[in-house]
Amino acid sequence: MSYSGQAPTHSGWSFCTYCGHKIAFTAHTCPKCGAPQPKAQGHSRNGEAVSPKRYGVAVSLCGVFGMIGLHHFYLGNILHGLFDLCLFLGWTIILFGMPEASSGLVGLAMALFIIDMIHTCVVFIRLICGKERDSQGRVIAVP
Repeated sequence: MSYSGQAPTHSGWSFCTYCGHKIAFTAHTCPKCGAPQPKAQGHSRNGEAVSPKRYGVAVSLCGVFGMIGLHHFYLGNILHGLFDLCLFLGWTIILFGMPEASSGLVGLAMALFIIDMIHTCVVFIRLICGKERDSQGRVIAVP
């Protein structure tokens, strides 16, 4: 059985974003309510390209391992992930790897920690609001 003239693909079935009716994943419109389906077209409601990366995975990685930068690696933003990882390693090595660090080094470590924390919070908020993008410039869509 096919809806909107299209048979379901290997991805199977989806649900209408407006009425919740079960439809083919590739359907461009819902056969029940006629609403356009943005996921089938690869675009969000405002016309932006949608990333195939999972919103829940990205938010979870950012929430749990945000200061390490694992979410950036998941989204394909390798350089951004390396920057986060270097910030994390910088402050942890100074604070925990140098037991007799001078006050100047401890101050540097605290500055790196604060920068890392603020950066993680900003990216986390952008992810939750659906503003963060993957390495291809596609938005991580909020389900």
